[in-house]
Amino acid sequence: MKAALIFCVFMVAVLAALPASAQLVLYDDFQGKVIDPGKWVGRGVSDTGVASLDHARFILVDPIFGLKWLDIFNRSYAAQSSDTGRSTAFNRLQFINGSGITEIVATVMIRKVQATTCSSNAAVTNPQARIGGMYFNTGATPVDQTNDVFAFITIGRPSDSVNPKYELDVTGVVAICNDATCSTNTPIGNVDVGSALLNFPVRLRIAWDQANNRFIFQRGKAPEVYVNNTATVGGPPGTGSGDGNKRLEVNHQIPNCTSLPRPMSFIDAYFDNIKVNQIP
Repeated sequence: MKAALIFCVFMVAVLAALPASAQLVLYDDFQGKVIDPGKWVGRGVSDTGVASLDHARFILVDPIFGLKWLDIFNRSYAAQSSDTGRSTAFNRLQFINGSGITEIVATVMIRKVQATTCSSNAAVTNPQARIGGMYFNTGATPVDQTNDVFAFITIGRPSDSVNPKYELDVTGVVAICNDATCSTNTPIGNVDVGSALLNFPVRLRIAWDQANNRFIFQRGKAPEVYVNNTATVGGPPGTGSGDGNKRLEVNHQIPNCTSLPRPMSFIDAYFDNIKVNQIP
């Protein structure tokens, strides 16, 4: 009972610390028994050769504090066809219509994160939770993801982290897709948004500020951090037929590896109190 009271006080402090944004509206706080099909579309994919074995998304009641969360987790093992490059796996919920969403705020808590590496490939294993998607295309009438500009605020712990095991990195990422499936991209900007603690909730915010041609990233009450956009703003993104696949997800980048033991990436992320700039 005492632990629950302490946690509730902590959550009130987190909510009070978040800067006010009068235009934001609550999209989902996951109070139902199951994920709402009128709000979300589920998707999970892994590259060829990647084994995604533990994989789920569902609403749960935290057994310690009795609070409801969306739980998304995934454990994936490396592709074994080579010792160069990395492969991807993800598990996500997409907004059923993200075309008008330019700002997303969410409470995120990472419950567990693990990353092992490859002895024959020096690439980093990177498990992370991400919020964001594709925001526009540099052309007027895109037909696929080529030249889509995406942005995410991420939270996780890469295998090369020198921070304590309980400390997580929060990062803002903006890039442009190089091909039809966005299998490769060209960075526009990466920015350090701060840190978070394992098993403690943190409020994360991402916004496309078109008026000032920049992306905004924010952790809790910390000052906003910006990535200035250097790409041409054309039409809507080709991804999702203009929707941009705005989403909540866990995502892995895992080194391809022919040696054993096989590299593994795991993250279990809780999401709650999803707010957006408008109801699609």
